[in-house]
Amino acid sequence: MRLRIARQALLTRAADPPALRLMLNEAVLRRPVEGNAVMAGKLGHLVEASQRLISEVAGSYEQQR
Repeated sequence: MRLRIARQALLTRAADPPALRLMLNEAVLRRPVEGNAVMAGKLGHLVEASQRLISEVAGSYEQQR
């Protein structure tokens, strides 16, 4: 659990965050894991993370104009 929290902190740090590129197969998103409540939480986290990424990319684009 500590390792997972430390890894999450690296991915969400404001100063010098790592570049991360990934592609998920749709089957990964549809495969049930640990029940509906856990799946809803995991999918919600992915949505939140992707929105943060889109916002950061849009901000970087605007700064370059």
